[in-house]
Parts: sequence; C-alpha cells; structure tokens
Amino acid sequence: MQNSFIKESDESINYFSNFLTHLRFMKSLYSEISVFFTTNTEKQNLHDFYILNDISSLITICHLDLVTNSKNLYLAKSNWEKIFFVKNTFLVIYETINSFHKHGKFLNEKSKLNESISSVFSKVNTDLKDFKKKYKYDTHINKIRNTISGHINDNFEEYYDEIINFDAEKTALMTLDFINIIGSIQYLLTEMMQTIELDKSKISNEKLNRLQEILNSL
Repeated sequence: MQNSFIKESDESINYFSNFLTHLRFMKSLYSEISVFFTTNTEKQNLHDFYILNDISSLITICHLDLVTNSKNLYLAKSNWEKIFFVKNTFLVIYETINSFHKHGKFLNEKSKLNESISSVFSKVNTDLKDFKKKYKYDTHINKIRNTISGHINDNFEEYYDEIINFDAEKTALMTLDFINIIGSIQYLLTEMMQTIELDKSKISNEKLNRLQEILNSL
C-alpha cells in the first residue's frame, strides 16, 4: 500500500511539474507572437489567454503542493512532522480558493462562450460551495489560515491548543476532495483556453509548429 501510494504521488508530481513547464512555455511563446496581432479582438484574445494561463498555473501549483503534502504526511513519523504538512495543506487550500474567487467575474464571462463550458463552470462552483460548507471554510479553514498557517500567533496557548488537535486522517480526506475539485477546474481552464483563436497565418512556421506541439500536449 505504501509503495503504491508513494509511486502514484511521485508520478503525479512528475506529470504536473511537466505540465507547469508547458504552461510557462506557452505564456512565453504567446508573448513572442503578440507583436503579430494588432486588432482589438486579437489583443483581447491574447489578454484572456494570459489570464487563463496564469490561473491554470496557480491551480497546477496547488495540485503539486497538495500531492507533495499528502505524500510527506503519509511518510511522517512524528506528530510535529504531521502538523507541519497539515498546516501547509490548509494554507494551500485557503489561498487557492481565495485566488479562484478573485477571478470569478472573468471566468463567469468566459463560461458563457458555450453551453458545455457553462455547465462545467456551474458544477465547479457548486462543488466549491459544497466543499466550503462541508469543511467550514469561513470559520475553521479561515481561522487556521489566519492564526496558525499564515503566521505564529502571539498567543502561544491558542496556537498550541489548535495545532495539537489537528487530525491528519480528516485532513487527508479533505485534501482528496479538493484535489478532485481542482481537477475539474483544470479541465475547465483547458476548455476555455482552446476557445481562443488567432490567425495562424501571421505566425512563422517554426513558431507555429512548436505552438501546435504544446497545444496537443495539453
């Protein structure tokens, strides 16, 4: 069981590390070709791509962090090691949800492109709402982020009493639920990115071939 879990974690970390490299390359490539597109519509498409790419990068980093935390939480031998990765997990989940909501208006507009994307966006929001209610985002997760994970509170007693009661098993289940949600978010963002169209005749064959190669890999 342990070897299987560690192997799957390592494979996942490797996969999403490569995916993050692709996202970084895509943004650099689109920056290079932006000079070829001058109309307002083209500029808007490039702007939208940059935002979607940034959100996708954020979600991918979240995925990497959570898998890394889960792997090390599973391997941890002491309570303090477990506490460390549990704290970090709460921090990652809190910041990811917060960042996703900051882009809510933009994503809502992009979701109106077609019925399929709108349906996925709606499901993501429903799943997030259920997750926040189930794990008490506004009270429990928010409290841990503000008083425990973000920084050590001046009140030592509060800090100690809170962290000593962390439940590693419940945190693992919460992490799994959230990983499923960010998987849906990654799918949503990929679908949105694929709707962005540019006149490829304006791009050199070399850059076009490389761009197509990366798009296919996504």
